[in-house]
Amino acid sequence: LHGGNEMITSEGRLFSQTAYNFNSYVWTNNGSLSVDEVDSDKFDFKLKPNPVTKGKLTLELIKLPVGEYHVNIHDMSGNLIKDIKYKVTKKDNVTKLKIKVGGFADGTYLLTMSSGKQVVEKKFIVR
Repeated sequence: LHGGNEMITSEGRLFSQTAYNFNSYVWTNNGSLSVDEVDSDKFDFKLKPNPVTKGKLTLELIKLPVGEYHVNIHDMSGNLIKDIKYKVTKKDNVTKLKIKVGGFADGTYLLTMSSGKQVVEKKFIVR
């Protein structure tokens, strides 16, 4: 516990400091999401649609390097809702990964995608 109104967590091998403010119900990131980033291995993705209203979330993966990736979805209480392993065998400019979220309760979720030492986190809403 930090400061009485925040909870500090770190996950996995990489140190990612995140604070949750219990007064405003907001997660904030206070630091780098990775320890060591190499430009040639950087990746990013877009979440569509956001908010999700029809039960499917699409990750639009942009210039994803060949390798193994882990996709985790947590609710805002920190509970792991879904864990997906995804393998890229050839480099494409844009790849789409569809995730079923129809059984998720309405609310805000945190999607974390990681590979090696890089971690990218994005929020999405289910309605």
